[in-house]
Amino acid sequence: MRVRKLTSDWDSSFGASRGDFIGGSEYTVQRVKTFLKTIKGEWFLDLDYGTPMFEILGQKYNEDEIALLIKDTILKVETVQSIEKYSQTFDSNLRKLTISATGKDINGETFIVNEVTL
Repeated sequence: MRVRKLTSDWDSSFGASRGDFIGGSEYTVQRVKTFLKTIKGEWFLDLDYGTPMFEILGQKYNEDEIALLIKDTILKVETVQSIEKYSQTFDSNLRKLTISATGKDINGETFIVNEVTL
């Protein structure tokens, strides 16, 4: 599958012809990041799309419970087959959760999602 690449500002990329499109593991990484950055219920066409932020926010920090919710969100991406490595760090002063994950997509390619901050 090939889709339009997103810039670092989450805008669609234009002006580079075929270079504006991605596929394979790049596609999977972009989809995972998009899933993680979207609040579940935010997209009206699919209310199950995204991260269940309201189940995470306002709760006492429980690392295992949050990891389970985030991993479940990653596994909902249609091209993700498995998660092989996962890490998260929480900065209570800045109130930021940073996530990194490595896994396999449905084509057997390895994908690496580095430091997505929620």
